[in-house]
Amino acid sequence: MEEMFDLAMRRVPYLEESNEFKEVEKKIKTLLLKTDNQELWGLFEKMSIARQSDIQHSAYLQGLHDGVLISNKCKR
Repeated sequence: MEEMFDLAMRRVPYLEESNEFKEVEKKIKTLLLKTDNQELWGLFEKMSIARQSDIQHSAYLQGLHDGVLISNKCKR
């Protein structure tokens, strides 16, 4: 998952066109459904709002990075 995040970070700002980015987002959604982790749900909501509001893509990517860190904690 972290490798996928790194790939997404290297992409152009037009993230909606990035397959790697969509894949990371999909994995986070899947993890949310499996773990029901409140921290992840809050993060995902913030990410969704950021994307819908057209806020700079860096805020969304930071959310994905945090999601990867939280998901790694959940796996332990």
